[in-house]
Amino acid sequence: MAMIPELDPVPIENLLTSQKGQPDVEYIGGYCEVKWKREWPVRANTPLRLEHYTKAQKDWLLRRTAAGEACWLLLVVGQEWFFYDADAAQ
Repeated sequence: MAMIPELDPVPIENLLTSQKGQPDVEYIGGYCEVKWKREWPVRANTPLRLEHYTKAQKDWLLRRTAAGEACWLLLVVGQEWFFYDADAAQ
């Protein structure tokens, strides 16, 4: 996160059960859920599975996007980074 200090990113650690799905990072302008995998599946036709990307997280991003906030999924696979908006991250 030191790469983008002008966005003032702040990691969120929320233990409130009423806030299920809240993303990992809040920054000036929105929110970002972060998921990572060490590597791509061995077979090219095997889908990349994100076991810990929950419905609550997807719904949270969509709800906040509908309210006008910028919400993203950052997917890191190995050394590759991908950003998806909330609609594409479903």
